[in-house]
Amino acid sequence: PYCVNWNIKGERGDFSEQRRSDLKGLETQRKHRLKATRRQQTEREYYAAAGIRTLELSPECIDLNVRQNLNFLHKWQGHPFDPEAGIADDFDAEVKEAVCAGTPAAPIVSRYASKWGARDQFLGRVFQRIWYRALKVDLFSPLLIDRPFFPQTRDVLIEYRDLFAETGL
Repeated sequence: PYCVNWNIKGERGDFSEQRRSDLKGLETQRKHRLKATRRQQTEREYYAAAGIRTLELSPECIDLNVRQNLNFLHKWQGHPFDPEAGIADDFDAEVKEAVCAGTPAAPIVSRYASKWGARDQFLGRVFQRIWYRALKVDLFSPLLIDRPFFPQTRDVLIEYRDLFAETGL
């Protein structure tokens, strides 16, 4: 096992200066830049001493659609899905067929919801299966239930594997 330390800021430029958004004079700005540089160096050295790699990350490091989709999918976690026996398997198979055929999943969700109720449970089921990688769709494109999901061509974990690697790739 190994660890990776993620130092995360709201913007890439936030790594270069302490309290970057504050209005300040040139001397204060210089001091804040020096403090930020020293703090980052200390953090890298501290973690490196324990054999832990440090990465400086900001939202720009990850594709906008991927960020939005993961944030959206995460909100569906823990959403209950308690269908009768066999319904889940049939539903999952139909949604998978829709993805492969390039048709939206919304009509399937609506059909199952009208027959068994609980529309949100069926929506949640679709999004949870994407989150848990049981339904592999393209996370680099927007996930819209009323539009076709594109089959996965790029695996997010492969695309961003350097964020999880023990050493830089």
